[in-house]
Amino acid sequence: MNKGRCIPYSVLPVLVSLALVAVSCQPAASPTVTPAPVGPANPAPVAAPTSPSPIAAPTKPPPPTRSPGAVAAPDFSLPTTDGQTIKLSDLQGRPVMINFWATWCPPCRDEMPLLQGVYEEKMPEGLVLLAVDIGETSEQVKKFARDNKLTFTFVLDLDKSVAATYGIRAIPTTILVDKNGDIRDVKVGAYTNKAEIRNALKKIM
Repeated sequence: MNKGRCIPYSVLPVLVSLALVAVSCQPAASPTVTPAPVGPANPAPVAAPTSPSPIAAPTKPPPPTRSPGAVAAPDFSLPTTDGQTIKLSDLQGRPVMINFWATWCPPCRDEMPLLQGVYEEKMPEGLVLLAVDIGETSEQVKKFARDNKLTFTFVLDLDKSVAATYGIRAIPTTILVDKNGDIRDVKVGAYTNKAEIRNALKKIM
């Protein structure tokens, strides 16, 4: 075992790929009445109003602009410890930190208070922190989060398929995904201090 990481897996890495039309109605000109010795005057005809032009349908927003060489983070849907479902693509537009971990991994446990501290600082700026537990039960993860007063989102990779998709070889591994859904940084091993985490987050915030 290397210091700062646990190595329980060995999988192949995967490259992570609406104008308003103003309609003006012109008032009809006042009719000109020509006096006549007998009978009423004939009013001038009033032009029929024109039909309004249809309003153009809203256009779709343009797709995100990716930097050359950027790799899109593979999408996934995972259950949370409270029975909800988190889908990564639903978080596009926000910076996301994905931390692969497990309760039995000492370096993973050691960095959790650091992640919690930085998460509390950056959450008002929109940061999402997903702690992806690999292969453990909801009760195990809930107890760990409760005992350590952790408030970010925990999701369960019960069959380890997401870890495999991301090519996770050791834990903890942290992947930073920008607002476009592109991977900007991969950190294998535990963060050792908050400054290191803050500096890494500059790549996506």
